[in-house]
Amino acid sequence: MGQFIRIMHLNASGTTSSVRNSAANQAILYAVNNGAEVINMSFGAPQDSPVMRTNLEQAVASGVFLVAAVGNAGQQLTASNLAVPASYASAIDGFISVGAILSDDDSLAYFSNYSSYYVEIMAPGGESLANGIYATIPGSDPLNSYTRSFGTSMAAPVVT
Repeated sequence: MGQFIRIMHLNASGTTSSVRNSAANQAILYAVNNGAEVINMSFGAPQDSPVMRTNLEQAVASGVFLVAAVGNAGQQLTASNLAVPASYASAIDGFISVGAILSDDDSLAYFSNYSSYYVEIMAPGGESLANGIYATIPGSDPLNSYTRSFGTSMAAPVVT
């Protein structure tokens, strides 16, 4: 990590694995208002959120670069099958959506959502827990506790 890089860890899910739009919106606004230059979003929902889209547009207008994972349902994203916030990236300059590829042959990962319109770039996302990407374990000592994980949430930080 670079000498002048700082990480602002924001938890929009609390102690659960799901993220409410209101908590995500609060985290986005907090990050923008506290000097974030890049926001990596590894969460998503299938429903449209005009408030979140407005917050993302304002973040980019403030000079923040946005990156979002596209989800792990293995489905094609369309106008009627969104992965919010990632699906907004195609319409917002300064925002990129990330799907996952398999690292051994660069093919689409079986779990990654995909679309020629809503998914803008692919990155390695691991293949399984046995052959995943090392990540810190939530709620643990980040300096000493790692596990393997996989998914578009592992691919998005590669782009970030």
